[in-house]
Amino acid sequence: MFWFLEGSDNINFSSKYLIMTPPLLQTIKLLSKHLYLFDKKFLEEIKNINYHKCISLMMSFKKGNKY
Repeated sequence: MFWFLEGSDNINFSSKYLIMTPPLLQTIKLLSKHLYLFDKKFLEEIKNINYHKCISLMMSFKKGNKY
């Protein structure tokens, strides 16, 4: 299965994986049409997560990078 995304400028993207970074409640709303893809127990668990605001950083390193 692949995810297909269409940008506002009509540029299309597809990927086997989807990483979403909005807060949990917004992520659930964005995925609401696809909730059937997820296990019911998993959905119940993530809806009960308590979290606090924070600043986070996501980084990607190219293979062979010395860092």
